Amino acid sequence: MTIRSPVSKWTTLPSSPSTVPTPLSTMAGSRPKSANEELQSTNEELQSTNEELTTSKEEMQSMNEESQTVNAELPIVRFIADHAHDHSPRTARSMCWTLRAFTRYLVYRGYIVDDLAAAVPSVRSWRFGPLPDYLPPPKIPLVLDGCDRTTAIGKRDYAVLLLLARLGLRANEVATLALEDIDWHSGLLTVRGKGRQLAVMPFLSEVGVALADYLQHGRWTTDNRRIFIRSLAPHRGFTSSSSISMIAVSALERAGVDVPRKGTHIFRYSLATQLLGAGASLTEIGQVLRHQNHDTTRLYAKVDINALRKLGLPWPGGVQ
Repeated sequence: MTIRSPVSKWTTLPSSPSTVPTPLSTMAGSRPKSANEELQSTNEELQSTNEELTTSKEEMQSMNEESQTVNAELPIVRFIADHAHDHSPRTARSMCWTLRAFTRYLVYRGYIVDDLAAAVPSVRSWRFGPLPDYLPPPKIPLVLDGCDRTTAIGKRDYAVLLLLARLGLRANEVATLALEDIDWHSGLLTVRGKGRQLAVMPFLSEVGVALADYLQHGRWTTDNRRIFIRSLAPHRGFTSSSSISMIAVSALERAGVDVPRKGTHIFRYSLATQLLGAGASLTEIGQVLRHQNHDTTRLYAKVDINALRKLGLPWPGGVQ
């Protein structure tokens, strides 16, 4: 007798995939997270957010420091731009050097944190680059006539200006003139030039008359051997060339002469330009001005317009 198993008719698996039992490993991977795991994940997210906030804060602090540095640099650049043209390029470069040294001193003393020396711009200049400033011939008598020669100061200033305008002396050469430097019989003047060089040069009768008038009727009584004496007590010679420069600047301002740089060299340049216009050669001008380097005299060739016209090429389109 055959016995049939009652389970045999249920051994056939259904063909529908939706009814396939899910493996245990898959069920274990999709189980919900525990509370500890959620807290740990939240802490990690908070830590990441804090790091981002710290980074953003450091970037903002760095930007603020850079902004403060830029704000501190702007007045320095503006100061150099405003005052670079007040004096010669050499003086402007010296101003920049001094300003850089001052900013380093502030850092050394702890008054500022950032070194602003790099923010000071440089002043570029080229030797013999700009044209020399000079006064037109009609302006020279206008400056000389501004001196009140009825007073002692006016007599002194008039004699100083004549030495600058007629002989082309430098400010220091005028300040160091002594009584024994004048040879009245020969009409010669001994000048102490650059590098302790002595030069003997003739002076015009106009200069001699002005010097004699000042020495006889304007010079203050003193034992000092300098020709030009201070008007204020104690009456002694000028200690530096700055006093001669101030006399020249005051005379230019009284005459209403507007030049880029006021000083004694404007008279020296004017004399060289007048000699060049009168037909003197560059060698002769160098001898009058006592230039040791011929390149220095060559600078005045730039203002000889008549000679430069001969070097100009014709305009391609004809006469303009």
